[in-house]
Amino acid sequence: MVRPPTNPIHLYWPRAAGSEKTTRYEIAGVELVSNRELPELEPFRSGWAAAELPGSASVIRVSADLPVVYDGRGWVGGRDVAVICRAEGRSYRLEVGSRAVVEIAERENVVQIKVPGEVRDKDSRLAVLGPGLALALALGGRFSLHAGAFLRRRRAVLVLGESGAGKSTLSAAFEAQRTGSRLADDILPVSVDVSGRLAAHPRFPQLKLGSEDQWLGARDVEVAEVLLLRRDRRSARLTDRRFSAREAALRLIENTVACRLFGPGLRIAHLDAFTAAAMVVPISDLSVPDGLDRLSGTIAYLRGEGRP
Repeated sequence: MVRPPTNPIHLYWPRAAGSEKTTRYEIAGVELVSNRELPELEPFRSGWAAAELPGSASVIRVSADLPVVYDGRGWVGGRDVAVICRAEGRSYRLEVGSRAVVEIAERENVVQIKVPGEVRDKDSRLAVLGPGLALALALGGRFSLHAGAFLRRRRAVLVLGESGAGKSTLSAAFEAQRTGSRLADDILPVSVDVSGRLAAHPRFPQLKLGSEDQWLGARDVEVAEVLLLRRDRRSARLTDRRFSAREAALRLIENTVACRLFGPGLRIAHLDAFTAAAMVVPISDLSVPDGLDRLSGTIAYLRGEGRP
C-alpha cells in the first residue's frame, strides 16, 4: 500500500550560535527535519539534511492570545501535568506544566513546530514528542491512536484498550511466537483514504521499547481489523462482537491521542475520517479470559482459527 506524501514537519529548537547542522528523520512516513538531534528518534534518522532549515524570518509565531480549546490535565511523558491548548485555524499553542511552551502551525504546505525562547528542559522535549508531534501529524491527516499492533498476513491488526488491558502483551506474544511482527506497542499513527480504508504508519517511536525493537519495515500497512481488547475475569470464554458503524467511530475517536486538544477544524476532519473508516474496516469488541495461561488461545483465535 502506497500513501501520498503528507506535509513535511520542520522542528525548531533554541540553539547555540554557530550550530549549523540539521538532522532529518522519517516519522510515520513523514519527513521531519530538526535543528537538534533527538535520541528518541535516532532509529528513524535518514541522514543529514542537505540544506539548512529556512531562517528565523520564516519561522511561525503563534500568539499567546488565541482562544483556549482545552484547559485541564494531561498525561505527558509519564506524568499527569497541567495542559492548556490554544488554537485558531491551523495554528496551535501548547502550554505544558509550568514552563514548556510549544507552537505548531501549518504554513505553505509545511507543518512547523517551534519551542520559543530559551527553554531546553526535559518537559519541553516530552511536550514536543508527545502532544506536539501528535498535533503536527494530525494537521497532515495522520491521527495517532493509543494502540498496540501486529502484522498478520501482511496486514495490520490494531489492538485498542485501556491501560492494563493487554495490548502490549498480545502484540509481543504474536512476535515471540513468530505468528506476526509487532508494529506498535503504545502509539500508532493512521490515516484514512477517500474510500474509507485505514492505513497504519508504524515507523514511529515506541518510547517503551528499546532501539532494537522499533519497527523499521514497511512505511504504510493496510489495516485488516481493529479490536477493542477487554479482560473478562468472570468468564473462561472469548467473545467477539462487531461494533455498529456508529459505535466503531466512537471507539476510534476516544482512543485518539491528544484529540481533546483539537480545534474546530481539526475536530471535523477527525470525525469525518473515522466515520468513513468505521463504515469499511471491521472494528470489534474482543473480550478475552484473564490470565497469561490463556494467551495462546487468544492468539490462535486471532490467527483465524475458530473465527467466523
